[in-house]
Amino acid sequence: MSFDIILKELATTVGAEGAIMLDYDAEMVAAFSESTTSDIGLIGAHHAVIFNIIKNISSEKGGKVEVKSVVVTTGTNKLIITAIKDGYCLVLAMDKAKSTGLALLESEKAIKKLEEEMG
Repeated sequence: MSFDIILKELATTVGAEGAIMLDYDAEMVAAFSESTTSDIGLIGAHHAVIFNIIKNISSEKGGKVEVKSVVVTTGTNKLIITAIKDGYCLVLAMDKAKSTGLALLESEKAIKKLEEEMG
């Protein structure tokens, strides 16, 4: 199954506006977006950089537990950023009213599929 199909299934299941998989340099590997007005690639790239900073700060401060996911909320939207192996990450863009718990659970399932595809 391709990365694009996995991202589309994830976004559809949780009601997200889009999902993007980024590599360790915050460059897009694959993406799916329902919206024609927002640039999921740009959104994802900026937040992947922030996610890497949060992970680095946590490890530098003696954090013994690796940061797996971060949720960023605004007045009406939220982004869920989740780590994938080897420095890759997944970013979901969704309405703030959608279930964060469901999105995290389904992201973990999608990540297993993505990691299988990665080899």
